Amino acid sequence: LGGTSARQGMSPLAVFFLAICVGVAFALEDPTMPPDYNKTEEGASLFADAYNTTGETIFSQSMFANWNYNTNLTDREAQHLQIMASLKEQNFTELWGKKAKENYGNIWQNFSDPQLKKIISSIQILGPSNLPVKKREQVRISILEIWVNSEVSMRKKRF
Repeated sequence: LGGTSARQGMSPLAVFFLAICVGVAFALEDPTMPPDYNKTEEGASLFADAYNTTGETIFSQSMFANWNYNTNLTDREAQHLQIMASLKEQNFTELWGKKAKENYGNIWQNFSDPQLKKIISSIQILGPSNLPVKKREQVRISILEIWVNSEVSMRKKRF
């Protein structure tokens, strides 16, 4: 797919301003903070339920923004929304993961409910949220730039 796309060739200045906008919007937004529950198995169960409820909203917003970005090749705003949703998702993962480690990191292996053990264990995995917010923004923008500027090359297959 040679040719140019409407999104291709984002200037460094545009990336800079986009990063600033993302940072400002991210700083102004009140992130969904995980609640404080008792540091017991019962508290962990309530925490897991709250994580699930909040996560459904955060992750579906992120998936919608990804879908919109991937299917609307002419809307530059879609890229901004996709970056914002991705950062919100990573922030959610970081906040809830750290809270799970803080409250249940030393006791989750002693829980009697095996499903709850799996849930709390997986919430504690931070993934890209281990990076500082500014670095996450840079990585996300770099990944998008790679996708935006990549081309498909059709090679002859030899059998």
